[in-house]
Amino acid sequence: MATTQIPDALASRAVDIHSLVPYPGNARQGDLNVIIESLQAHGQYRPIVVQASTRHILAGNHTWEAAKHLGWETIAADLIDVTDEQARKIVLVDNASNDHADYDTEQLVKLLQETQEDYDLTGTGFTDEGLQQLIDALNEDDEDEEDEVPASKGEGGLVCLKCGYDCQSVSTGFRKNRGVPAAVL
Repeated sequence: MATTQIPDALASRAVDIHSLVPYPGNARQGDLNVIIESLQAHGQYRPIVVQASTRHILAGNHTWEAAKHLGWETIAADLIDVTDEQARKIVLVDNASNDHADYDTEQLVKLLQETQEDYDLTGTGFTDEGLQQLIDALNEDDEDEEDEVPASKGEGGLVCLKCGYDCQSVSTGFRKNRGVPAAVL
C-alpha cells in the first residue's frame, strides 16, 4: 500500500479514494504518466472537485486515476453542492478552459531554463527535448520576423504588401503565432 502524499493544509479534505467515481462520459483524455510523475514529485497540492450528492469527480478525474494507480487510499477533495446541470457544465468548462489558454513562449522558456539549471525538469510536465524544441521554435520565429513585411493601408483596409490580400484585423504586420507546439508538452 502506497503512502498518500497530502500536505497538512489539505489533510482535513481527505476522503476515501474508493468512495469517488469519475464523471460519466468525461471526454477529456489526460496524460496519466505526467500526473503520476507530478504526484510522486510533489504530492497532491490542490484538491479535486467532487459533486457531493453523486460523488462524481468534476475536476481532477485524472489526478484521482493517477492516485489510485499509485495505491493511495485517500485523496483531498472539495465536495460541492451543485445541480446535475451545474456539474455537467463545470466538467465542460474545466476541460475547455485549458484548451483556451496559451503560453507566453519566451517566459515559458525562461522559467524552464531556470528550473533546468537550478534543479531538473522532473515533475514539471516538460522534458529536456521539449525545452529544446521551444528554443528552436523561438529562434525560427526570430528569423521569420526579419522577413516580415509591414501592412499598408489599401482601399479595403490593410493590405499585405507581400501577397496583396486585405487584412482588416492586422495593424502592424504579420507574425507567426508564438504559441507552444503541442508536441513539446
